[in-house]
Amino acid sequence: TLGVAWGGTVRRVIQYLNPCRKIPASFVALHGSIPCYGADLNPEALVGRMAMAFGGRQHVLEHPGLQPAIQDVANVLAEPALVKLFSLYEAITISVASVGSFRPELTSRLAQNYLTPGELHDLLVAGVVGDLVLRFFDAEGQECETPLKDRTLAIPFAQYRRIPFKLVVASGVMKAHTLQAALAGGLVDALVVDEALARAVAQLGGLAPAS
Repeated sequence: TLGVAWGGTVRRVIQYLNPCRKIPASFVALHGSIPCYGADLNPEALVGRMAMAFGGRQHVLEHPGLQPAIQDVANVLAEPALVKLFSLYEAITISVASVGSFRPELTSRLAQNYLTPGELHDLLVAGVVGDLVLRFFDAEGQECETPLKDRTLAIPFAQYRRIPFKLVVASGVMKAHTLQAALAGGLVDALVVDEALARAVAQLGGLAPAS
């Protein structure tokens, strides 16, 4: 069972999948949709493309990832289809995700187009350095306590952390501090990054330098 998050980097990875290699696996969206972005970036499309490439089964969240209120999340999670999907999270053995950065540069796609100014302010005050699976974490890789936490329709952060093999793909040196925090918090088991970003994270002490 493979969990899939949204993002441009994840989309690029999927473009290189080998459609000849069939795997009878389940592909599960790790969070709800992001309506302000096109279908090609959203988890529904990415999960569908991966399932098609490998001949597997797909399970998606058709609801927006950020709900208007806490009660809306509770209502959605009570739907039988959502109960079944969330039960699959415990079975996930591999996840594929990317990260968005809030510090030192605010380059996160969520920050730029998804959040209201008030929501963004709350996150910055809470010390958010990055986002992963629609969850926001601090410099220690711990989820920040903000009003958005209980309005988010996504795999719980503690449950994500328990996935046996968490693959994170990222590019751009501006994400070095974010990846350092993700590594510190045990949010990453394997990284696929460009050389410049790898060197930047190593300089921050997040990776052992190559010999």
